[in-house]
Amino acid sequence: MLATDLDELHAMARTIGLKRAWFQDRTFPHYDVTAPKRAAALAAGAIPIAMGEIPDDVLMRVPARGPLEGYETRGQRMSRRAHLLTAGRRTG
Repeated sequence: MLATDLDELHAMARTIGLKRAWFQDRTFPHYDVTAPKRAAALAAGAIPIAMGEIPDDVLMRVPARGPLEGYETRGQRMSRRAHLLTAGRRTG
């Protein structure tokens, strides 16, 4: 389970009975959920998405930043990577 806002993510986790200790954010902030917990989240208003269809406004971890400023949206990350790739082609 992932989100565009950490407070909303943790609130939904509480609503469906997930422990905060199960929160994971090594690459992106999320909770792994079982099929019954996924069903509970959907019943509580979560929006289903397929793994290959992650929206651009979902939060992702930014490498080499501190824990309090370590997130950006997927769209920001993709733009930053595209810029770096384009800049590398011009100088290389």
